[in-house]
Amino acid sequence: KLFQLLKTIMLLPKSLFLALLCSATVTIVSSISPCSVGIPPTSCSACIKLHSSCAWCTDESFDDSRIGPQHRCGTKAELRDRGCILMESPVSRAEIMLDNPLSDSNQIKPQNVSVWARTHHSIQLEFEFKQAENYPVDMYILSDKSHSMRDFLQSVANMSEKIQQTLGELTRNWRIGVGFFVDKPVFPYVQPNPSAAPCDSLGFGERCIDTFSYIHAMDLSQNVAELKEVTAAKTISANLDAPEGSLDALLQAVICRSQIGWRSNSRKVVLLAIDGGFHMAGDGRFGGIIEPFPESQCHLETGRNKLNVTGSLEYVNATRFDYPSIGQVAKVLSDAKVSVIFALKSDSYTPLYMQLKHALPVVTEVDLVTNDNVLELIKKNYRSIAETVEIRANDPGLWLNITSEVRCPGETDFKLGNRCHRVPLGATVSYRATVTLTKCLPRPEEIVHFASTTSDDRMEVRIKSLCNCPECEAKANPLQKVPKCQNVGHLECGVCSCHGNYSGDSCQCDAQTGSQVDQCHSGDVSNICSKNGRCVCNKCVCYKDNYYGKLCELDKLSCPDSWDTKEPCGGPSRGECDGKRTCICKPGYSEKDCSCSDANKLKPDCHSKKEQYKDMQCSNHGTCICGRCVCEALWSSDPHCDTKAGSTGSLCNDEGLRRCVECVFNHRKLAPEDRQTQCNCSLVEEGVWIDASNEVINDKSTCVLNMANECSLLYGYIIGDGSIGSRSIRNMTLFIQEEKQCRDRVSPLILVLIVVAAVVIVGIIILLIWKALITISDRREFAKFKSQTQNSAWGAGENPVYRDPNTTVTNP
Repeated sequence: KLFQLLKTIMLLPKSLFLALLCSATVTIVSSISPCSVGIPPTSCSACIKLHSSCAWCTDESFDDSRIGPQHRCGTKAELRDRGCILMESPVSRAEIMLDNPLSDSNQIKPQNVSVWARTHHSIQLEFEFKQAENYPVDMYILSDKSHSMRDFLQSVANMSEKIQQTLGELTRNWRIGVGFFVDKPVFPYVQPNPSAAPCDSLGFGERCIDTFSYIHAMDLSQNVAELKEVTAAKTISANLDAPEGSLDALLQAVICRSQIGWRSNSRKVVLLAIDGGFHMAGDGRFGGIIEPFPESQCHLETGRNKLNVTGSLEYVNATRFDYPSIGQVAKVLSDAKVSVIFALKSDSYTPLYMQLKHALPVVTEVDLVTNDNVLELIKKNYRSIAETVEIRANDPGLWLNITSEVRCPGETDFKLGNRCHRVPLGATVSYRATVTLTKCLPRPEEIVHFASTTSDDRMEVRIKSLCNCPECEAKANPLQKVPKCQNVGHLECGVCSCHGNYSGDSCQCDAQTGSQVDQCHSGDVSNICSKNGRCVCNKCVCYKDNYYGKLCELDKLSCPDSWDTKEPCGGPSRGECDGKRTCICKPGYSEKDCSCSDANKLKPDCHSKKEQYKDMQCSNHGTCICGRCVCEALWSSDPHCDTKAGSTGSLCNDEGLRRCVECVFNHRKLAPEDRQTQCNCSLVEEGVWIDASNEVINDKSTCVLNMANECSLLYGYIIGDGSIGSRSIRNMTLFIQEEKQCRDRVSPLILVLIVVAAVVIVGIIILLIWKALITISDRREFAKFKSQTQNSAWGAGENPVYRDPNTTVTNP
């Protein structure tokens, strides 16, 4: 049967086979209790750590003497089935600690939540974020100070009052600041000649100030006059290469919070105006700068006041530290909650800055700037940033798993994600976070912040792991020694906590026997108590009553069940099991399962009523066992073995019988009376379904019916009067195989493996051919090169492109 089952499985379609395999796997895994996986827990805390569904039986009267303390660990349903009444199972919960209402200064609600979580248990937290209509805004204009950006700065100066008006329309609480950048003042980014001005070789027709990396020119304030003065300055600078040192300036402007004047509770925006690309980490090596950029240090100091701006600060260590990496930019902007608007003078750099935008975790916009659209650029891109709501949780580490769902204004259902676009000011966005503790925390609590990416608003969640049993552990009294623990230990959560060197379930083991196991195995240390028990004080304690013996090696249930009582050895009244699969029958009973009584042996039920078999037990065609005949293979299994299978001759070639057999097989799932109606087999009373190992199928009267798809069906028949068990035979009874036999097909898995192997082999061959062709081509090119070198017109010590650097000038 196992062979037939495997054969049937191999013929299944691949999709159906995988579906059945997945279903079986899920069924098996779901049937395994999560409280019995891994090392058996011997304490309440160890049990609680396994899974959120695990509970610990604290009932002192609970019997765990056979299985051990781990018998106290299980689901509540399992413990109730075991007879436990008192149990402890901490429940995960969340409690709001601070819940101030939403306002212009507080955009998130609640602000503080405490969570007590069991491992593998998910807790849902719901919170809201409301866009404040007059939330404070700090905007910092960071511009390239090169010649090409002078028109932009002049536009800012000319429109300073309109910029004030535009910001006032967005929020009543605004401030603006200004900074400039060029590049690192070292070769090859600037002129190598220190006495030459940066613009001398660029043809601007005017002198430039010395190249600088970044200068902070104006603190964040509402001083429009200072904004106009700083941006209207005619001084410019320049560098040699196309990329700029904008990332140097951006990070210094963000890191130096107090110097720039960033407020803690404001929406921070940097408007970075630029006409080229940007240098990043590694580019500093061209100038001999190899020290990494310090992402947590501010290096703004009072410089030489190159811009003639009172109170300006300069990045003084630009020649010491390399440019920042994209990862550093992302981290610094994310930590500081700063959004960036990249205002580009040329559309050719838009793809570059779009890639940078996707690499940054903060809200970022990329747009083109002209002399006429400064106001529109500020208004449009600020609204885009302000109307984007995104809440992110900081990295929870290996102990927590956090997923977020969001419901944007106008939507009815939550969706997976954390961002909403085009959220009107004053609208509320709803969030739902699912927090799952994957393992117990290594410290008392873990703090997770759900914070906005465009403001400093955040919800603080303090998570504590429930990995102990506070109720029952608090009741334990180490000074109270109890008789159950042999007066050398105290009770803790229902089990003994032994003092000193004592051990065991009831502290019955001393220091000498507590750790020994040599009497609990027969030489194989991995086979403790035959795996049917546990070793306590160097003695085996069997798990169940049916196991016994010194090593729990004997099993009362290992003996065969009697066919009539369905008990091992027929039950206690007939015999006993020796624990080694052999029945010891009591007087008056025999056979291997003690199923036959002496009274049944004397009954003449094994003698045939037919004259030719008179006085013959089982007609000499079988064996009489306990008053019943067990017939030989060629004889039908009737009570007396006096009818031969197929005794009236072979009907295997009879077309009517073959059609009848095929019809009965095809309609085998119907009821017998419906099958008779469908097949109209007047000679056949009933079909008896058998498997391929049945003796009737294997004897010489077996018939073979060839069917479609190279399949065949085995069947046998009996003609005559008699009975099989409780059925009487009239006319003919068919014995038909349960499953037809088909020629073996190649497994789909084998076919897939053959195809994959063929593809791999062909691919390797193609690669080898390609490599050979490349090698041959390279060798030919090298030989050609050597030939041209040998045939060159100049000597080995000459260079045809060499020019003498010395120039002789004669003054007449």
